Amino acid sequence: MVEKPYPCLECGKHYSSTKSLTKHIRLHTGVKVNSCPECGKNFFNKSGLLKHQRIHSGEKPFSCSECGKCFISKFEIDMHQRSHTGERPYPCSECGRSFSTKSNLVKHNRVHTGEKPYTCSECEKSFSINSDLVRHMRTHTGERPYSCSDCGRRFISKFQPHPTPDSPLWNEGEALHLLRMRQTFRQQLRPGASPEGPLGGEALRLHQVWEVFLKPNGLKGS
Repeated sequence: MVEKPYPCLECGKHYSSTKSLTKHIRLHTGVKVNSCPECGKNFFNKSGLLKHQRIHSGEKPFSCSECGKCFISKFEIDMHQRSHTGERPYPCSECGRSFSTKSNLVKHNRVHTGEKPYTCSECEKSFSINSDLVRHMRTHTGERPYSCSDCGRRFISKFQPHPTPDSPLWNEGEALHLLRMRQTFRQQLRPGASPEGPLGGEALRLHQVWEVFLKPNGLKGS
């Protein structure tokens, strides 16, 4: 067993050399001595900087043996491979549901605790995950970064390609469900109306299904 005679006075963790201890102490002090020459972002250690620089270079040296998809770090490919193996090593102690990453478990736990750490600076509405706050902020800024490739209509929620008749999305039950939702929330889907509102992230998806499948087949949503 490797001897680790150098302890961190902050957290008690031990290291085998003063060099390793010095790198670790930066986590406590916040000192970041490794700077990216491209964007100026700073990192605690050189390995973090090297991984970051692959974003600029486009280098993705870690390839998935199952599907060939490439990643910039070993951590990312390890997380990705769980989508093939089905491994979910992080269970929720409250309900037993399991997750592939610790970060997803942390997000899920907020369902039980009610914690909403992300607050809108405009209206003070709070959210449990940061991506929900980012999407919400677009209701204040008016930003609509996602557009329908068929009609050009723009949305605040993430663009999803139109489903096709042979895709898992498209079946009679789904069509009827979407039609009922359109009937219920037709004010959000009529031409010129806001895609936000009760539908939330479903707005673009429903709009696309309506334009591609329901309307051409003579189904009426109002």
